[in-house]
Amino acid sequence: MSRRRSADKAIPISIALPRSIVARLDQVLAYKDSRSAFIGDAIKKKLDEQRAFSFDDIETEALVRYLLERDIPSNIDSALRTYWAMITSSNLSEEP
Repeated sequence: MSRRRSADKAIPISIALPRSIVARLDQVLAYKDSRSAFIGDAIKKKLDEQRAFSFDDIETEALVRYLLERDIPSNIDSALRTYWAMITSSNLSEEP
């Protein structure tokens, strides 16, 4: 009886990793564990995290505060500072 084929076939790729990372990886994995499976899972988790991010999840005040703390051109900075002053001077969560 033949083995069932995977619907999501693995494709071999070649990557180079520093020896120190490979050594750390080998310390974590058991003898029969797969490096490929471990690295594939790590990549999948990272991609899922990026897909899950949405600016809608960030409060406006936190987003403006972050932008003000970045190094941005002065003309944009003044516009953001004006917007920040508008936000902090009124309580946007209160309904009229």
